[in-house]
Amino acid sequence: MSWPQTVTPSRVTCRVLKFSTQGYYKWLKAPCSARDLADAYLTNEAVDAHGEDPGYGYRLVFDELVAAGHEVGERRVWRLCSDQKLFSAHSKKRGKGTRPGPPVHDDRVRRDFSATRPNQLWLTDITWGCPRLRGSTGPARASSTAARSRTSTRAKSWATRSLIG
Repeated sequence: MSWPQTVTPSRVTCRVLKFSTQGYYKWLKAPCSARDLADAYLTNEAVDAHGEDPGYGYRLVFDELVAAGHEVGERRVWRLCSDQKLFSAHSKKRGKGTRPGPPVHDDRVRRDFSATRPNQLWLTDITWGCPRLRGSTGPARASSTAARSRTSTRAKSWATRSLIG
């Protein structure tokens, strides 16, 4: 059994897909623009230059393309390298490598947070935040501290402090 072949007019198709008919016919006439074609050639050159030395970032790739005789801007090379995810092997900054230091206080409960009677175990937490204050020009920080008994569900003590500066 063969399916009936229907031809949908291009105007209806463009309207359904929310394309302009003018853009469709322009694309039909030349599916690849000269700029896209030039970008494809430059991208190939950039991939080759980066493949020779993965330490090359977009600046050194730009220098290689200019040395090869291409008239290209640094921003365009950056865009092409970003699209292809061509980054220098040394461009990403790593963390400082800090490890958690020694605990501030001794762990007196030895990570056992169960309590059998009231006032046996108290928990506290300090939370830092950065609220957005209207009209402030500098960074703002605030801290909130709460303490509660392990056998109770209510906070017994709390404090809030704001540092603007």
